[in-house]
Amino acid sequence: MEYNVAQILKEGMGYIREYDVEEYIDDIRHISEGCGQKLRVAGRARLLRTDRGIWLSATLEAQVPDICSRCLIYINNTIDIGIEEEFKPVIDIETASPLDNDDVPNEGFLIDQNNILSIEDAIRQYLDLNSPMKPICDTSCKGICLTCGINLNENACCCDAEMRDPRWGDLERLTAEWEDRGR
Repeated sequence: MEYNVAQILKEGMGYIREYDVEEYIDDIRHISEGCGQKLRVAGRARLLRTDRGIWLSATLEAQVPDICSRCLIYINNTIDIGIEEEFKPVIDIETASPLDNDDVPNEGFLIDQNNILSIEDAIRQYLDLNSPMKPICDTSCKGICLTCGINLNENACCCDAEMRDPRWGDLERLTAEWEDRGR
């Protein structure tokens, strides 16, 4: 998702160019696990010439493979991303000379020395910000049994449904013995 913006940088402030976006980017969250996948990102990007660079306004949708935090099945999350960022050049477009250190920002997004604007890093950052902390497959997901681990969406389990604090175990045994004597 790289755009050559040399022509846009030569235009006056307010110049707009729009692009359709449909790309596959590496899912860097899972590369360390050896199962890196491609994420599908699609939508619309709008580049606006500003006095200092190019303003990117993008409305994107990403298909992200994930795991339900309740039942642990694989799901495909759809995440909406809205990007609003300014990209600043590192060279002067007219003279092709590097900008002074005071003019080049220390942070933020940059347009490289070849006038290429890459939105991949912005997409990754906004994707991380918009990803749910605990993704779920469905709002009515029942999860898994904490005792036997069975998926409660698919089967009912036979475990004791009442959760007990183990610190009350001796008292429960005494109560059971007392009830048995009373019969």
